[in-house]
Amino acid sequence: MNAIILSVGDELVLGQTVDTNSAWISQQLAAVGVPVSAHVTVGDDQAAIEQAIRESIERARFVIISGGIGPTEDDLTRQALAKVMGVELELSETWLAKLHEFFSKLGRQMPETNKIQAMIPHGARMIDNSAGTAAGIHATLDTTLGEQTPLDQLLGRPLGRVLTKLGKITREQVVDALVSQKSEGARIGEILVRKGYCTPQDRDLALMAQEGDEEFNRKSQGEKSRTDIFVMPGVPKEMKAMFTRDVLPHVQAAAGGGVILQRTLHTFGLGESTVAEKLGPLMKRDRNPSVGTTVANGFVSLRVNARFESREKAQQEIDQAIKACYDVLGDTIWGEDGDSLQELVGKSLAFSRKTVTTAESCTGGLLAKMLTDIAGSSDYFKQGWITYSNQAKYERLGVANEIINVYGAVSEPVVAAMAKHARRLAKADFALSISGIAGPGGGSPTKPVGTVCIGFAYPRADAPKNVAESEVFTRQFTFTGDREMVRDRSAKMALTILRFHLLGKPLSF
Repeated sequence: MNAIILSVGDELVLGQTVDTNSAWISQQLAAVGVPVSAHVTVGDDQAAIEQAIRESIERARFVIISGGIGPTEDDLTRQALAKVMGVELELSETWLAKLHEFFSKLGRQMPETNKIQAMIPHGARMIDNSAGTAAGIHATLDTTLGEQTPLDQLLGRPLGRVLTKLGKITREQVVDALVSQKSEGARIGEILVRKGYCTPQDRDLALMAQEGDEEFNRKSQGEKSRTDIFVMPGVPKEMKAMFTRDVLPHVQAAAGGGVILQRTLHTFGLGESTVAEKLGPLMKRDRNPSVGTTVANGFVSLRVNARFESREKAQQEIDQAIKACYDVLGDTIWGEDGDSLQELVGKSLAFSRKTVTTAESCTGGLLAKMLTDIAGSSDYFKQGWITYSNQAKYERLGVANEIINVYGAVSEPVVAAMAKHARRLAKADFALSISGIAGPGGGSPTKPVGTVCIGFAYPRADAPKNVAESEVFTRQFTFTGDREMVRDRSAKMALTILRFHLLGKPLSF
């Protein structure tokens, strides 16, 4: 029992408008136990909409469509749905009367172009729109699974391509799995299952097709499937009212109850494959609650989903799964759901009544920006230096030229001196320093692009109030990616070093 959400509109595919409808619909479906397997976006092109509908009904029990049912010539969703159904559009006299009434209340005559909004495919049901002029549509289609995937078209194809042809995964999921395969060396099928992109049964079925096993035909061809299609306006206010009143109750009844609870845990410092290895059996595809990983902005996040018959049971099980993740990864997990790393570090500084300063080279003030992005940061952030050149390191911070000349600007002795002098000058409890080679040029065989040194100065145990006396932690890292990624990872690593110190623990990786 799954759903695919289809969003229609040139403004969406051109990036002029952000698709917030799909995210909201996904949340509502999850709350009643219906997982969403894909978000699909197409422009205002009838052929493209028809193709998206045909592909979606082969893969999902529910297809939820928003957009493309306005009164203009580029609103083509109802026409595309009628073409897929093999029927003509027919006029709803009931809705046409409502349209005339709507415009009459505005003191206007209904434009002839609005008449199309009272037309729905023959055999479909009209859904009332209490907040606008476009009637929604509910249609039911019976499809034959696998009728468009004959065995000879799948024989010998790459596994990802076979699964895509079968409608089990998307091209984007194949690309993501291939990227992971390069770093992990695991089989593509194992990665797809581990990431939750397909089930072990889907993978095994695709392997049969790939190998030309005739058993594939018996297991996949000719099975009948029913798909409910709901078409709603793209205007969020109209869509939400229609979905809540008419669509969601129908979906919930057909799904037979249940609930899906979702939590996300964020980690930093370990690669995705290392995190997955540590989690081990927690990431088994057939496990409920399920645990999957995703990578964004340098963070490896754990997606924990619990699907059970009641909210109480789902809450109990997801709490246990979250605890199991913490037991394995410990303080590598820095936050949950909508948390931000800099906000959590800022709260820790404020709670402990400590202050921090920064001295940056390759990050150009990015670390200071992260710390001051948070309201109230003046309580704990003293000041910062951007000492990009060697001369600035000497003149502004007092880093000895001899240290720079002997070890180089990107070295642990230099960031140690930067942190110590910054702490002294700012009279702060802590100081973070960064110097590195962000690229694309400037690297060498001994210090390639991505080499970054980070320093952290903190009070000596025997002189906690003497800012002239500091203990200093330093470490050299090698970050991959382009210039922006290297700078971003550097600043986040500095925050992570500070975070572990505030926890009273050594860096765990």
